[in-house]
Amino acid sequence: MAWVAWARPLPLAARRGTPGLDPNRADLIVPGAVMLDAILATAGVDEARVCRAALREGLILEHAMQAQPGRRVSGRRQSPRSATTDPPRPRNDVDG
Repeated sequence: MAWVAWARPLPLAARRGTPGLDPNRADLIVPGAVMLDAILATAGVDEARVCRAALREGLILEHAMQAQPGRRVSGRRQSPRSATTDPPRPRNDVDG
């Protein structure tokens, strides 16, 4: 993973100043990226899609959509497949 090769030698202070990287996670980003790289390689996946929202936001949106099915929440319509009601299906591609 090119990003790991770039970030690994950087001092912690430099990682904390990297745009787009949460300074509070600068100490965890390299080990996390190494783990992600190993997981993707084991799964035979070349890339992963990154979501800016976290689990908490997803759970809030899921709850709001279940409370009023079919209603738009933040521009989203409830999906027929819910992350909280259906187990994920194995996929070979990340885009579709």
